[in-house]
Amino acid sequence: VTVIEVQPTRAETSVEAVAQTEGAREVEVRARVGGILTRRIYDEGAPVKAGQPLFEIDRVPLDVAVAQAKAQLAQNKARVDQTQREAARLKGLLAEQAISQREYDTATSDDAAAKAAVQAAQASLRQAELNLSYATVTAPVGGLSGRAAVSEGTLIATGGGTLLTTIVQINPMWVRFSVVESELTAAMPDGRFRAQGIRGVELVLPDGSVYPQRGRLNFAASQIDPKLGTLQLRGEFPNADGRLLPGQFVRARLITGERDGVFKVPQAAVLQTDKGPMVMLAGAD
Repeated sequence: VTVIEVQPTRAETSVEAVAQTEGAREVEVRARVGGILTRRIYDEGAPVKAGQPLFEIDRVPLDVAVAQAKAQLAQNKARVDQTQREAARLKGLLAEQAISQREYDTATSDDAAAKAAVQAAQASLRQAELNLSYATVTAPVGGLSGRAAVSEGTLIATGGGTLLTTIVQINPMWVRFSVVESELTAAMPDGRFRAQGIRGVELVLPDGSVYPQRGRLNFAASQIDPKLGTLQLRGEFPNADGRLLPGQFVRARLITGERDGVFKVPQAAVLQTDKGPMVMLAGAD
């Protein structure tokens, strides 16, 4: 018979629950302008940086729109120069009472309308230049890129909005789980859950090993789910080496406090019976 001598010690109290990993930010990359998709620049599944070009949309129609907007702006500016000269000429004639006040008012109205047309043309040029910049679709955030949803040669609908790919930020990694209210309160030192009282979160991986870095609780729901009697929680873990991937099923261990006088024994020494867990003791008798 193999025996192990154990001594009372201090141990952390915890509660475990099945959890699933998810990216801290999951972003859909969509086209902002329409046109033919001419090129995919990134490698699918590869890490990307914020601002990195991902796709290229045909620029020729957008270049033409910019040229047209510039020409319209130049035409309207020329019209303003003309209306200003006309208004100045009529102002002198009005002072000499050679024309009526109505003729002068009409000229000033034309000048104001021409200036408004210039402002509208400037806005159109700005929009055309923005559309041209949108021809290169860049990554809004850094993370792990997904599969391209469209291929080269696809016609992107006018007005944009077409989904091109997704980006998942995997550092840090979030872990989402729910804990039964009774288990959670029983594990707390004073029987009352407070997010500030949680000391940390440990992650048990599918192979049974413990993730080397302890995480923190970054979200706790404000109310208990009335259907399931559980509280939704979320932990945050550093994942610089990319060991964790979104969608993994793991176990989250919520560290709730410490207890004195605890005996730690190997898991193999604990027998599961119909009356609950049991441990064999070898005493002096």
